[in-house]
Amino acid sequence: MKTDAQPAQPKAKPDKSKPNMPADPDKKHSQATRRKAKGAAPVIKSLPPPDRLPTGPAADPYDMTLLDVSRIQWQHGDWAALARLTLDTLSLHPERARLALIVAAAHGQLGDLTTARRFAGHALAWGCSRAVVTQVLISSAYNTLARAATCLQDAAAPAHFTTALRIVEPNSDLPLLSRSRQIRETTRLGLLPEAADLLAIDMAQIATAPADHAARLSLLDGHLTQIRDELSRSLGRGDLFASPPGLTGQTAPELPSAGSTPQSTASPGPDDRPA
Repeated sequence: MKTDAQPAQPKAKPDKSKPNMPADPDKKHSQATRRKAKGAAPVIKSLPPPDRLPTGPAADPYDMTLLDVSRIQWQHGDWAALARLTLDTLSLHPERARLALIVAAAHGQLGDLTTARRFAGHALAWGCSRAVVTQVLISSAYNTLARAATCLQDAAAPAHFTTALRIVEPNSDLPLLSRSRQIRETTRLGLLPEAADLLAIDMAQIATAPADHAARLSLLDGHLTQIRDELSRSLGRGDLFASPPGLTGQTAPELPSAGSTPQSTASPGPDDRPA
């Protein structure tokens, strides 16, 4: 016996006129629990807008080029620049042990042994090996020996500067760095005529060489600026080139410029002195 099929009832459309009801918090919690159980990826919070991203020391707590810059300053004997670094600056750097050792050497060359010992102690505490510390200390001793030889006008001074660099930087450009440190240390000792002579010799060699020496000229120009600054300070104090009793007319040597023909600044001979 056949029965009449009931027609399919159309699905009721949602009444858009009714306001949206707030979601049940318990239902939301249960859905989140089920997603977590199924291994769904966690919801990642959106990043803050660019104007709210962290900047300054919190975003970059250390200078990534600090070790390279400090190493170059050590090679050329720029102790004053290295001595300006503080423990607070180094404490967050990943290479703080090596940096502290370099700064310790700088303070030692400047005569501040107390600060040098403090930085050396931090270098050891931060993981620097005693072998490396010993190398740098021996290098500093040779640099001090080279300074003493420079004061005595000993011909062994350049060799001592080279040894000081070879102990720590055996694969570097030893002739260039040794000469650079010799000029800088001679200037720091107040021997400005001797430093000017060294500078003039190097500039004469560059002038006669066909190769491109742009980098070396830039280095020598920096030494020339250092000598001029030291000369100005010394002349301002009135304690440079003071004439001995009975001898007048002494003047400061004329320093060569980077583009001029170098001239000797040697002391005048007996026949050149004024009567």
